[in-house]
Amino acid sequence: MNVEPRSWGCAMVLLLAACAAPAPQGSLAELFPAAPQPLDLQYRVGARTVHYIEVPGSSAARIVFIHGSPGRWQDMAVLLGNRSLRAQADLIAPDRPGWGGSDGGQLLPDLEAQAQLLQPLLKGPGAPALLVGYSYGGALAATLALDFPEQVRGALLVAPALDPELEQPRWYYRSTSWWIVRALTPSRFAWSNHELLPLSQQLTQLQPRWRNLKVPVTVIQGDADDQVDPRTAAFVERELPSQLRQVIRVAGAGHYLLWRQPQRIVDATQALLQRTHKTISGVADAG
Repeated sequence: MNVEPRSWGCAMVLLLAACAAPAPQGSLAELFPAAPQPLDLQYRVGARTVHYIEVPGSSAARIVFIHGSPGRWQDMAVLLGNRSLRAQADLIAPDRPGWGGSDGGQLLPDLEAQAQLLQPLLKGPGAPALLVGYSYGGALAATLALDFPEQVRGALLVAPALDPELEQPRWYYRSTSWWIVRALTPSRFAWSNHELLPLSQQLTQLQPRWRNLKVPVTVIQGDADDQVDPRTAAFVERELPSQLRQVIRVAGAGHYLLWRQPQRIVDATQALLQRTHKTISGVADAG
């Protein structure tokens, strides 16, 4: 059957709309109307700007939340506003390079380059940092943990894009090169497709490094996830050192459990904070 280009374009827009995340919307003041207000900060590395939000809590620990693709710091607002996490740590959520206030639209589709730009966030009170990465942000959190093991105490990866075979480019990643689709598609989806195209190749390069993992990693994966294949959980069990990894499979959960089951993420974050407490005190506590 012949399909008109405009029909393809409309189909693509509907597909992308279906993939739109139910993430929080609004400005800093709208999302956090009550005092104390989170800090709106930025720093520069060469020609690049990194924008981030910091919620001062307990300087005993430091948690850095890394959003997916497409995404922005607001995606983590549900965790930044959690009182129990704020009582235990300083909470930090950057816009990843190329998103939001971090040179939005100037994509940097390279995990290693993004990790270098975010590395300054691992330093400061409460360091080494605990990382919480969602979706594409899970791959970036894993890269940070492997690149800077002395500055990372552990990583919680939520629905993470990690398996190079399961993250092969999908047909619609290249569709935004078609003029009709490009004209109808919101910029953030076109940017995301551009960022996701090289991901599988980068994960292939990352895969042999898993055996060198130094810090505990917890993975939460829904078994009804239609964006990150649920078989990613088996990849983690196969590739990561058994004494360092924990895999939590969530029955019936899709890709958006970050927002639909935030307490599960809070509980896992607190458990990993406790698990790594002795590690950062100089006592090995891998399992």
